Amino acid sequence: MKKKVMVLSIVIGIIVVGSLIRIYYHQVQEKEDERIGQIQYYANIAEFLSLGSYYYSVNDPIEVRFYPTLSTETYLERWKVIAGLLPHIEYPESLIKENEWEEAVRILVENVESYSTYYYSKEANEREVMIRPQEVMAFVGYNSRSDNLTEMLEEANFED
Repeated sequence: MKKKVMVLSIVIGIIVVGSLIRIYYHQVQEKEDERIGQIQYYANIAEFLSLGSYYYSVNDPIEVRFYPTLSTETYLERWKVIAGLLPHIEYPESLIKENEWEEAVRILVENVESYSTYYYSKEANEREVMIRPQEVMAFVGYNSRSDNLTEMLEEANFED
């Protein structure tokens, strides 16, 4: 009987230790996935506006600084133009001057969401001649242009 109790105790101990190891590993993996997600988020900001980036730390807390490159001005010019053409889109000049790129991009995303609400509040026939919300980010980040956007840019005498 003692032998059965001892074997059962060992099996239960192995199961408990194994479960604790799996829980610990899962927590470590979640934290690592979150860290990688944050790094990817910062990389996306840098890519979107062709910014340079310097990571002071890639561990918790992640510390990154962005700085404009020679190409960044082209992206900013497109942002300024679209801000002048569409309601709800603003160009946060003071944030950009202060190199607060993360906050500036956050504002653009919020502005596009606000413009999206405005866009979809219009009748279908009105939307046919409007710039679609997804075109705002595509234009700023990739110089992608629909016919409607091209026409609007020509009317504003924008040349890129």
